[in-house]
Amino acid sequence: MRHLSLLGHCAVAGALTGAGLAPLQLVLWPHLHLGAWQALLALLAWSSWGALWGGLVFFVLAEGLVLLLPRHGRRLFTASLWRYLAVTVTFVLASAAWWNREAAKFLLAARGLDALRVTGMLTGAALLGFFVLALRGWPKTRPSVVLLPVLAGTVAGLWVVWLASPPVSSGTGPGREPPRFSAASKLVFVCWEGADLAWLLPAMERGDMPFLRERWERGAWGQLRALRPFIRSASLTSLVTGCAPATHGVVGRRSYRLPWLTETPVTLMLAGPWPQPHHLPWRAWERTAGPMPDRATLWQILKRSNLRAGIAGWPPYLNHADWALLQSLASEVVPYARLDSVMRSSLDPALAALPGFSEQARNAIAIASDLGDRVVQTAAREPVDALLVSDNLASRLRPVWTTESADAPTEEVLRQCARMLDGDEKISRRYFFC
Repeated sequence: MRHLSLLGHCAVAGALTGAGLAPLQLVLWPHLHLGAWQALLALLAWSSWGALWGGLVFFVLAEGLVLLLPRHGRRLFTASLWRYLAVTVTFVLASAAWWNREAAKFLLAARGLDALRVTGMLTGAALLGFFVLALRGWPKTRPSVVLLPVLAGTVAGLWVVWLASPPVSSGTGPGREPPRFSAASKLVFVCWEGADLAWLLPAMERGDMPFLRERWERGAWGQLRALRPFIRSASLTSLVTGCAPATHGVVGRRSYRLPWLTETPVTLMLAGPWPQPHHLPWRAWERTAGPMPDRATLWQILKRSNLRAGIAGWPPYLNHADWALLQSLASEVVPYARLDSVMRSSLDPALAALPGFSEQARNAIAIASDLGDRVVQTAAREPVDALLVSDNLASRLRPVWTTESADAPTEEVLRQCARMLDGDEKISRRYFFC
């Protein structure tokens, strides 16, 4: 019977944990409009899911403590059990609030970050109160009579914070009419993922990137601040909309639909020691396509200005131009062995230096070559006023092939990468300037 009693107490603690995590998750979905019944349903779903998994984890930890420390562990079967459970539940909620506030710093609007800060302060104050109570002495009889109401009140406070953070509008959506402008000349917009000054400057000095060096000396330049944590879809959308993720709404690669709660897809997941998105209750969710940006992209603005735009290499959800090319898979492109023999003769000795990664490098080079060739062919067949290309060859190669020595054999791989991205036969020169 004592095991059943312990399991029951742990299930209650797990239910309170789930009930407290629910408003933290809802804060990360500021565009979600929930009524009273939907909020109640969310409370029941998360608390029951927490009772199952949180209660099981608490029970296993308690039983493990009994086995490891028999004398001390027996106290867990007495009224002092809730001393440990209250501290643990509050610690989990406080950690989740502060951890996610830091993780969503560039992904969430100010009101959402403020809500996480307030919830972190609330749970932190409750946790501090428990520690003070432990130092001064716990209640002698039935600690649960004191601790349970305090813990329940803390969870209720989290829901009050969420209710006090009104949902924001879903933005203007793709239907917003972009501004018009007149272009003085044709436009080339190239995004090289994984390229930074530490790699570009030496490549330009060596003459591997002549077009970029020519434009560098005649134009202006600066460094962009990377998003933390790095989310490719959010970063690329920010690049082509000029808005922060909290404004354009793309904060993840995947979205999920909770039919039992709302038909609005959700994206940003609560970070914690659980696999995402399996912390959503009872696996009652469905994967769906990534979110569409709430702000107009650069090519939508171009199209509104009666300019033809072609894009290549961008994620599918951004493809709203006159023509769009997706990056192919390695199995769909011309094999590396059939690429230019001069390039292969320069690359093969360098690739032999790291044979374990050579196949990945060959596939990345073949994919980049295929994208460049298709862009040139499509642009020649269907001329456009603006060409916008995204290529991730550098990001695929640099983490593995970068060395501290500029004379290392593997550096030739990166030199060939630079030549592919900016050479006489590539996109920038062949289409617009030959």
